[in-house]
Order: sequence, then structure tokens, then C-alpha cells
Amino acid sequence: QTFYNAVRAFGYGVAPHSGFPGESAGVVPSPGSPGWYGTTKTTMSYGYGLSVTPLQIAQAYSALANGGRVIQPTFVKGQHNEARQVIEPAVAQEVVRMMETVVTQGGAKQAAILGYHVAGKTGTARKFNASGGYSRRYLSFFAGVVPVDNPRFAMVVVVDDPDPAKG
Repeated sequence: QTFYNAVRAFGYGVAPHSGFPGESAGVVPSPGSPGWYGTTKTTMSYGYGLSVTPLQIAQAYSALANGGRVIQPTFVKGQHNEARQVIEPAVAQEVVRMMETVVTQGGAKQAAILGYHVAGKTGTARKFNASGGYSRRYLSFFAGVVPVDNPRFAMVVVVDDPDPAKG
């Protein structure tokens, strides 16, 4: 229940209500539903067994950059929505600092921007197939915030079926 409440607080499993047509809530099964079994809690912690949109990921990353406050996304410049505190500011700041090392020392060095401190995380997920399992096809992404010291932008880049031969 704690894990479920946390991901919902960040906006997963809930439509963002940004006003963009065709928004999706994604899929976050509730505890006790058939979606929760065996190792589900473990696999959900690294992204399997649930489905989120790039906008939901950007909203969650912006919350980390925003001191743990979730703000409803908007596509209207100048529109400001209320913020909800979902985690302690010190925890959010520590997570952002850890994500900065992913760019400076880890597997996302290509996300570095000269003159800016970037924080982010890479991810790869096997695609779910219609037969109820996972295929040999992938989605890869990078999500991040910039600049780290005074974040202004959260972004997500998704590559559908990347070609590993092209790096």
C-alpha cells in the first residue's frame, strides 16, 4: 500500500489533466488486484508491471527538482497550478544529486550540456506483448532536469525499438 500510495502521489496511474488531447492515466494496479502477485512489488520498483506516459515521468522528475512538490503539468505558458508536497525536500534534493552523478560519472554522460549541471536517469524496458508476456522489443529513455542548482526544465526522451548496433 505504501508503494502504491507513493507512485500515485507522483502522478502515476492518474491522468495528468494538462489539457492535452488523448492523455492517459497509464496503468498502476491497486494492491490486492490480480496485477499484484509474487514478485510484483519488486518488479514494479524498477518499472515492470505498470505503465506510465512520458508526461507522467516528466511530472515526477519535475517534482524531484521542485523540492518534492508535484505540480499539474500544463501546455499553457504562464498558467500556474497548485503544488502538492509528496516527499521531503531534503530527500528530493538528494535524489537529484544522485541523478546528477548518472550524467557526470555514469551511463548518461552523453546527456551532459556544456555550462549546465544536468541530473537524469536512463531506462530500458521490454515491451509487453498481447500474449501476456514481454517481447524482445524495447523502449529506452532518458529523463532529467536542468540546471540542477535552479531547475527550470524537466524532459523525457523515449526511443522506441532502439538499434543497439547504432549505440
